[in-house]
Amino acid sequence: MLNKEYVPHDLPIYPIRYFYNRSASDRDFILKRMRAIPEDKQQEASDKYEKLFTSSGRKEANTFIHNLAVKYRDAKNGKCKA
Repeated sequence: MLNKEYVPHDLPIYPIRYFYNRSASDRDFILKRMRAIPEDKQQEASDKYEKLFTSSGRKEANTFIHNLAVKYRDAKNGKCKA
């Protein structure tokens, strides 16, 4: 029987729509950056990534998630405020 409350804690929340094909995928790129985003902000970031991906394309969505991760990483390391 499947426990519906089980959530794997080793993966952050991440978008279900992202670039992939037989030879390449943005999944690892996205997961690496989502780990830098606080858990309480991951759903919002994921939703915005998907919106950008479907409306503006892969480059804009990936740039958004990268810049957001850098912002939180820098704040965590005391370089600026998030």
